[in-house]
Amino acid sequence: MNGGQKVKINSPLSEGVIGNLAEFAGDVSTLAELQAKLAATDLKNAIGQALVPAAMIAAGLALLLAALPVALIGASELTAEALG
Repeated sequence: MNGGQKVKINSPLSEGVIGNLAEFAGDVSTLAELQAKLAATDLKNAIGQALVPAAMIAAGLALLLAALPVALIGASELTAEALG
């Protein structure tokens, strides 16, 4: 017996492969965190740039909805005039 001391195993598997897998897992988690931060920043920028066009589209749709009754009345007047 060795008195309860751990015996170091001089194996490339225990130091090389396992150490590389641990380092790889750390790199993957760091990459995922950075990608999440990048996505959040891109989303903030996209919302800021899309705010004015979205407001203009909403205003255009409101004007289109307001002009619809006028167009229908005009079409009915033209139809009534054409049919005598």
